[in-house]
Amino acid sequence: MVYICYPDENSVTATDSKTGQFASTLQRGILGTLLGIVAILGFGLLRELATGNLLWGGVGLLLFVGAGYGIIALFLEGYDEGRDVSRGEQ
Repeated sequence: MVYICYPDENSVTATDSKTGQFASTLQRGILGTLLGIVAILGFGLLRELATGNLLWGGVGLLLFVGAGYGIIALFLEGYDEGRDVSRGEQ
């Protein structure tokens, strides 16, 4: 059986402290870097479409678009977290 624990208003979240904010930022930075590498590899495979290799070109397209979506999602997550901290919301 799996139990899911939802935080309540009195619980401490990871972004309540400067250390938690730093850890969250570091995690997003590392994940963004890895997604950037995947996007570069996907773009390299995407160039295979020009040579007629549709399978590898399609894989490259999926990797490139998926990594781009992930990078944008990380950026928006960090923006929302920063906006909440600047307002004083915890």
